[in-house]
Amino acid sequence: MSALDQELKKINDLYLKGRKIEKYLTSYSLNSVNSVELSTLFSQTDFQNYIEELKKLIQSENINLKKIGELACRFHPPWNIRKFSDLLVPIERFIQKQIADDELLQHDQPDKNNDPMSSNQVLHKIKLILIADHIRSAFNVGALFRCADGFGVEKIILTGYSPTPENNSTIAKTALGTHEYTPWEHIESTLQAIKKLKDLNYTIYALETTSQATPIQLVKWKTPIAIIVGNERFGLNPEILKSCDEIIKINMYGNKNSINVATAFAIVAHQVQLSINP
Repeated sequence: MSALDQELKKINDLYLKGRKIEKYLTSYSLNSVNSVELSTLFSQTDFQNYIEELKKLIQSENINLKKIGELACRFHPPWNIRKFSDLLVPIERFIQKQIADDELLQHDQPDKNNDPMSSNQVLHKIKLILIADHIRSAFNVGALFRCADGFGVEKIILTGYSPTPENNSTIAKTALGTHEYTPWEHIESTLQAIKKLKDLNYTIYALETTSQATPIQLVKWKTPIAIIVGNERFGLNPEILKSCDEIIKINMYGNKNSINVATAFAIVAHQVQLSINP
């Protein structure tokens, strides 16, 4: 094995050890990751030896590894997980390791009794239903669940060939577990879903960029509310648009005339929250 290969293997081993330490620490600090003192937790780890190994990188001929060694030399108490990430992330970038959201965040639900910032206490739930029409990507469906939970959406209706959460690991990972406590159902026809909600006195808003669409900041929201988002490529078909009470849009100011469907819904849901619960 060449000297370069030996160094790369050492860096990879250091990264794996660092990730193990990071996960260990994070398990102790679900609600206060940045404030936990590492000195009280690392007594059960090889933390000091790990830092000493990182310091040796200052002798490397690779400029990026040398910088990591310099960072380790400046790593002094008080220690916290954010500071530890300052050491770990440069190694992560060096070995080109890609980290997904579900690896960074905790899946545990907040303790409603002990956590004053629990989303269930802070967020005002509103009569808002999301209809996801023929969404192709399971990643986007998972992201919609995550947004729906964050903005107090009462339910998601998935229509057409939109993937559903049961036995779908992609949705589960992207949703970070929110699919387990965000009510949802599948209805084959979007028009049928619209009729069902209109019978319950919901006002149906279609999110689509058309010449007739009202910018979301000008909409006079009428509750209860249902918002329809369409296929990533084709949007909503004309028949659906005609069945809605109002077409709404997000004003765009760049070169592209569209954004990701989950991002778009998050913007609209936030606008609804601001209007209903200013």
